[in-house]
Amino acid sequence: MAKLKGEIWRFFWQGEKQNKAHFRAYCLGCIRKEMGQGSLNDEGVLNLSNSTEFQRACQNINSVNGVQKTMIAHILGGTKTCRNASTAAIDTAKRLRSQSQKNASSNKRKSTSDGDESDTTGQAEPSPSKRLKPADRTEKIQQKLKVYRGLDIPFNDEQTAAVKAQFLRATISAKLPFRWVTDPEVIKLFTMFRSTAQDVMPSNGVLSERLLDEEADRVEEELLAELNQKAVTLTCDGVKDISKNSLMGVSVSAMFRPYLVDLYDASADRKDGQAMADAFESMIDKVEGSKAGRAILVIRRPYLFAFPCCGHQGNLCVVDYFKVNADAKDLSEKAVDLIGWINNHNRVRCIFNDVQLEQTKNILTYLVAVITRWTTHLTAFQRLKDLKQPLRAAALTRREDIIRAQVGAERSGPRMMELTEAAVEQLDVIDNSEFWKGLSVVIEDLEPIAYATNICQSDKASPDPQRTHPSEEQLYMELLAQELDPNEECPDDGELEGSGDEYEDY
Repeated sequence: MAKLKGEIWRFFWQGEKQNKAHFRAYCLGCIRKEMGQGSLNDEGVLNLSNSTEFQRACQNINSVNGVQKTMIAHILGGTKTCRNASTAAIDTAKRLRSQSQKNASSNKRKSTSDGDESDTTGQAEPSPSKRLKPADRTEKIQQKLKVYRGLDIPFNDEQTAAVKAQFLRATISAKLPFRWVTDPEVIKLFTMFRSTAQDVMPSNGVLSERLLDEEADRVEEELLAELNQKAVTLTCDGVKDISKNSLMGVSVSAMFRPYLVDLYDASADRKDGQAMADAFESMIDKVEGSKAGRAILVIRRPYLFAFPCCGHQGNLCVVDYFKVNADAKDLSEKAVDLIGWINNHNRVRCIFNDVQLEQTKNILTYLVAVITRWTTHLTAFQRLKDLKQPLRAAALTRREDIIRAQVGAERSGPRMMELTEAAVEQLDVIDNSEFWKGLSVVIEDLEPIAYATNICQSDKASPDPQRTHPSEEQLYMELLAQELDPNEECPDDGELEGSGDEYEDY
C-alpha cells in the first residue's frame, strides 16, 4: 500500500500518479458504497485494497486530485457533506478546513501590519516614487457608450425597407384599408413592441402609392423571370368592387402554381361572345372569360386549347338538378322559406334559440342560401339538418308561444289570421317527417356537386397538361397537328397566344 500523506489521507486511497507532484485520491466512503460493504469502517475498507471488488469500485467512482483542499471539498461539499463519508472523515475535514481558514486570516493580518510599519518608518526618508508627477500626467476621460434597451434599439436602413415592404404585404393580405397605419391605437400597439416602431411605419400616402408601385414592379419582374418560356394556362374571373365596377382578375397557372398577372376594369366592355373573341385576340391578358368568346376564338385559331370554367359548370349543374327533379326543387323552396321565416322574425328565432341552447348548450345560426351561388344551398341545408332536433322540439313543446310571437301586437282580424296561418304552415313543415327525409336526399345529391365546384375553384385546380403528362409532349404535338388545317400555315412558337382558360406559351 502506498504511503499516506497528511491526516486527510486516512479517508482516501492513493491511486495512480496524476502528475509529478500529485496522486489521484479515491474516497473510501464512496468505495464502501460501491462495494456494498456498508458494515465496514474506513480502515476495514482500506484493508481490501488488493481485492478485485476494490479495484472495480475505484473504476466506477470519480476520483479527486490528491491535494488536501480538494479532498476536504469532496467530503464537505459545497452545501452538504458527502453522503458516503464516515463521521470521522467529516469531523476531520471540518477541523482541517477551520485550521486552514485561521492560518489564512493570520497571514493576512500579518502582511497588513508589516505594510503599516513600512509606511511609518518611511516618513523620514521617503523612497523614490515611480508614480508620475501631476505635471507629467495626462488626464483621460472614458467615453460613455450609448446602450439601448431591447425596446429602444433603432432600425437600420435594411430593416427599415424590409419593415415597410412587410407593412404593404400585410395590408393587402388582411384586406385592410391603407389608412390603418395612421390610426393612433395601431401606432400605440406597435410602439409597445418597439419604441422606435413609428420611425419605420409608413404613412397612408407612402403605403398606397410609392410602396405599392415598387412592390408591383418587383412582383412583375419576378413573374417575367419565373414564367419565361413556360407553358401556362390563363384563367379569368370577374368581381364587382365597392363602386360597382366590373373588375377582371387574370391569373396564370404553371407547374400547379397560380400567379395573378393583372386586374382589369372591364365595365365598358361588351359581354357577348363576338366581343369577347375580339378582345381575346387583341389583348388576351386584359379581358373577362366567356364561353362563346372562347369557342369563336378556338375556331379562328385551332392551335389553342380552350377549357370551360369548371367551377361555374358546377353551379350550373345544381340549377339543372333542380330543373329535372321537381320534388327536390319543391322541397328546397320549403327549406329556404323556413330558414327565411326564422331569420326574419326575431321573437320566433329567440324561442328556437332557447330550445337549442337547452338541448345542445350552444346556439348555431341559420345559414342563408344565395341564389347566385347555388352551392350555398348545400351548406344552408346541412345546417338546417343539424338543427332538426331542437327545431322539432320547439315546434312541439312551444307551438303556442311561437304563434303568439309571430302575431305579436297585431289585432286586425284578417292580418292576425294571415300571420297565424304563416306560422302554422312553417311549424307543420318542421313536424313533417317526409320533409326531413327529402332534405337528406337533396343533401346527398348536392354534396358531390359542391365538392367538385370547390375543388375546381381552388388555386391548384387549373389545367396544367405539361406537368400532368411530361412524357407525352410528342403526343400533344401530334394531336395538335391533326387539328390544324393542312392549308393553314403553322404559327411559330412566338405567335402562340391564348386567353380565358387557354393553354399557351407565356
